[in-house]
Parts: sequence; structure tokens; C-alpha cells
Amino acid sequence: MPEHEALKKEYGQTKIKLASSSQHSLEYGQKKNPLIRRILRAAGWTDTEIDKKESLDYRVPHDDLPY
Repeated sequence: MPEHEALKKEYGQTKIKLASSSQHSLEYGQKKNPLIRRILRAAGWTDTEIDKKESLDYRVPHDDLPY
């Protein structure tokens, strides 16, 4: 996405910030969701498509499964 350099930079900064502050991989993923939504919208996804993608994440906090 060369036309979206600002989003790429923000994504990298967000990953570093969350990796150092999130306690659980689910929390890390959920905190990235608002930015991921913006990135997917910029890539042409509809809100319906993004909602469907997010609904596929069935994990719950503290489920202690190895993913």
C-alpha cells in the first residue's frame, strides 16, 4: 500500500507499543482492531466484510489456549 505510508507507519508503531504493554495475545489483537479496520477500509473492504472477519475470532480473554 504505497499510497498509505502513514497507515503503515502507524501500524508498525502500534504493534511495538502493544507488544510491550499487552498481557495476552487476545488483548493485543483486540487493541489493534480499530487500526486494522481503518487499514481494511483503505484497502476497499466494506464494514460488513470487516465485521465478518472480526466475528471469526472466537477466542475469549484468559481461555489459556495455546494460540
